[in-house]
Amino acid sequence: MAEIIQKKLEEMVPELEYLEKRGIFNKEEILKIFNKRKEFEYQITRKNQKKIDFLYYIQYEMNLEILKEKRLKERSQIKKKSQYDFESRKKIYNLFQRAIKRFPNDLRFVLQFIQYCKKINNNKKISQIYANSLQFHPENEDLWILSASFEFENNLNMNTSRKILQRALKTIPNSKKLWHEYFRMECIYVDQMSKRLNENENENENENENENENENENENMKIKLKIENENQNQNQNQNQNQNQNQIKNEIENALQKDDENILNLDNQIKHSQQLKNFLNFAIPKIIFKNAIEKISNDIQFRADFIPISRTFSNSDSLIDEIYQSIQNDFPNLPKQFMLISERYFDEIILKKLQNENEFKKSFEFAKENYQKILEKNNSLEIWKYYILFHKKILSVTKITNNELINSILNNFQNVYYKAFQSLNKIDSNLLLEVIDFFLSSRNIKKAVEIIEEAISNQNKFEITIQVSKKYIQLISKLYLIDPNYPFLFKSKENQNYKEKLIDILYQTIKNISIKENEESEAILWKIFFKLMISIEFPKEKIIKIFWEYFNSFLYSIKIINEIEEIKIIIIRWLYFNFKIKEARKEVKKIINLPGNGINFLKECISLEKIQKQKDEKQEKEKEEYIRKIYQKLIEKFGKNNWKIWQDFIEFEKKQNQFKSSSTIYWRAIKELPSDLAKEFIESEQNKMNINFV
Repeated sequence: MAEIIQKKLEEMVPELEYLEKRGIFNKEEILKIFNKRKEFEYQITRKNQKKIDFLYYIQYEMNLEILKEKRLKERSQIKKKSQYDFESRKKIYNLFQRAIKRFPNDLRFVLQFIQYCKKINNNKKISQIYANSLQFHPENEDLWILSASFEFENNLNMNTSRKILQRALKTIPNSKKLWHEYFRMECIYVDQMSKRLNENENENENENENENENENENENMKIKLKIENENQNQNQNQNQNQNQNQIKNEIENALQKDDENILNLDNQIKHSQQLKNFLNFAIPKIIFKNAIEKISNDIQFRADFIPISRTFSNSDSLIDEIYQSIQNDFPNLPKQFMLISERYFDEIILKKLQNENEFKKSFEFAKENYQKILEKNNSLEIWKYYILFHKKILSVTKITNNELINSILNNFQNVYYKAFQSLNKIDSNLLLEVIDFFLSSRNIKKAVEIIEEAISNQNKFEITIQVSKKYIQLISKLYLIDPNYPFLFKSKENQNYKEKLIDILYQTIKNISIKENEESEAILWKIFFKLMISIEFPKEKIIKIFWEYFNSFLYSIKIINEIEEIKIIIIRWLYFNFKIKEARKEVKKIINLPGNGINFLKECISLEKIQKQKDEKQEKEKEEYIRKIYQKLIEKFGKNNWKIWQDFIEFEKKQNQFKSSSTIYWRAIKELPSDLAKEFIESEQNKMNINFV
């Protein structure tokens, strides 16, 4: 290994001596470059070669080349370039080639090599890189497409580009992406030729007009003008032909050189007819026919040719042919009905037309077509397409006409009602599409109504976790917007519905993975508990569900605040809906568990304070219970919060327990840190002064 590296380093010496001689780098810099290259060479020649070492070496050489070019420009020395001026570039080439050879399966080196060659405008080298890479990666369709695109766009070589894609399709005949890209490229070529032909025809017309206007002028002046016009045309467009006859010859040559499988025009057809066929997308039509012979049973594959065709002007005959093939080969497929029904609407979307009359026509055509189809074939899939069509209208078009928007919304309501009536079973996907449509049109109340109808009729509707989750989210939003909204679960007459609803939602939340988002799940639980309380769900069931939930999330630190909020909701409900002894029994269980926060314990004290007791004995029990909660507050939060001590003191004073309040005061001074103890004393003194005054 050392001998190989030594040889490579010796080969660098003439280049480095040349750079020093020209004054680009000084002796010290040359030594640094030499040592750095030596270090890199050892790294990329060792047994355990790493990709990162090659990348660092290549980047170093690129930076060195940039620095060299910058210093040459600063010196403004115009000298004849030596072979050593290109050594750094050759070295970068060599490093990329070594990296590609060492890691043949990593295309990142290939793509970076191509990027570098583009930067230095070496198109010939790029063609070689693509050719070499395709030998190692013949199944990589993206590499074939990049290679063909480069030849077509950069080298302006349509024949080479065509041959590359033909080779690609022989290697991977069932590649949908290759067929689509080959089709697109030929469409672009036709479009470019058509535009070039029109430009030349316009130029010829202008020349004829000029000749007629200047008939009486000097013949020499005519010749001079023609020469100037020709020179001007050449300067404006070097890559275009000079006149229409040359364009026609170029097109004819392209057709004659093309692969026989792509185009087989009758030799007896006249040149003008052959040109007309070419401009009428003859080659893309042949490609499409060949493509659907290879991949015959995929309707989406054919449908994907349509948006490609629509991007080119005068391609109506090509689009008609694609649609006709879909109709002929897939007569009973729901997807076919959808494509035909929405054909003109899709054209409006693509062309970004804002003409309302055109929009109305396309909408009416789709509506009538769907209705005719559904009379013959009442399938779930066709109903889905019809519903999604309405959703697409509002999402991809910018309609401002309120009358038209209302017409679409009304039609949609009729459509989904008919779908719900005519179908025996509505799956959750269709139900969610309907819900999403109303949400997209900002009609949350209608979305809630749809889900409630589905929950009430589970024999017909499929209620999944996604549907239940959506319902929980919607009722929480709607409750904030309109608390008086007549939710179905609020009705006292719907006890069976309540049972169904709670069971569905409970199973839903239990099945949501806490790994996804614990905080979001805790919010859903909070809404769920509020819901159970608001619909007056059986008390024992609420308590049971609460403890099941609480035991699952007892030690979850991430959602400690959300858990505390749920506990506060529950204890409020307990105090206001149970007898005091029953409420305290459950609250004690919660207080004795770990993880209680300051807000929860304070809420317990507040709720206890407002409880009215029948006799003195019960009042003393209440006071003792409050003291125990204060003790827990002090044990857990007293060291960092002097206000808790102050609240405890105030409570004891109100009970005329001055001795106890004094004990708490001195205990606070002893246990609080000095800075907090100082604040506490000042606050107590201020209170005493206020009371004294």
